[in-house]
Amino acid sequence: MHLTTITFPDIQLSQRDGHKLRGYFSEQFGRQSDLWHNHTEDGKPIYRYPLIQYKVVDGVPRVIGLEKGAKLLIDHFLEVKEIRVNELVIPVQSKQVNSQSIDIGVQPQLFTYRFATPWFALNQEKYQEYRQA
Repeated sequence: MHLTTITFPDIQLSQRDGHKLRGYFSEQFGRQSDLWHNHTEDGKPIYRYPLIQYKVVDGVPRVIGLEKGAKLLIDHFLEVKEIRVNELVIPVQSKQVNSQSIDIGVQPQLFTYRFATPWFALNQEKYQEYRQA
């Protein structure tokens, strides 16, 4: 699997600003591919695993791409000159890109994982649907 991560080490954001990164990148590049935002042209959600993800880990914003999403990040890496969060325009002084091929599969040993950012599998509405099912 191809994995690309773009990190903005000179920018500090709150973890709650991760979705604002998504908004910014979707606004910048979303017309070119729905992988940036996972919505159809009429705004309906596309239910699939997100191939581009937006995270703030230890205050540092990062954008992660898998497979087709990884290629999109590489294609647009040089175009990212600033990041907008709310009304704040933050110039990008430096950015780091890491692109690699990783093996995914069953392994005989056990691994320990931790969530670096909060993860909510279901929103309130979908949780109620799940409970009723």
